Amino acid sequence: MTKLNPSNQYMGTSLSMCVKSIINGDIALYQVLGIESSTRIANEGELDEVITQYKDTYWRKDPQMAEDVARDIYHNKIFYQPRLAYGYCLHGTRPLWICASGGISE
Repeated sequence: MTKLNPSNQYMGTSLSMCVKSIINGDIALYQVLGIESSTRIANEGELDEVITQYKDTYWRKDPQMAEDVARDIYHNKIFYQPRLAYGYCLHGTRPLWICASGGISE
């Protein structure tokens, strides 16, 4: 994936893959408005469990940085979880990042 336009802000569509994209340098955290995730994280304990799982799989490049980014997103950004709120998640092909000004990115 190429770096996204640094003057735009984006919404992500996957906690695991968006954090991976951030630690890979494709996008800066300041550009992220939030993430719509398929997770069902209801509390800090469940967040800990998800982070532990993802650090061993998706985030092996820099697990500590990934954990810090994930916690920042969870606590300080928009973190929308349709599975938790409504019992469903969106399936199908979606871009990883959606430009907040209306464009679609990778």
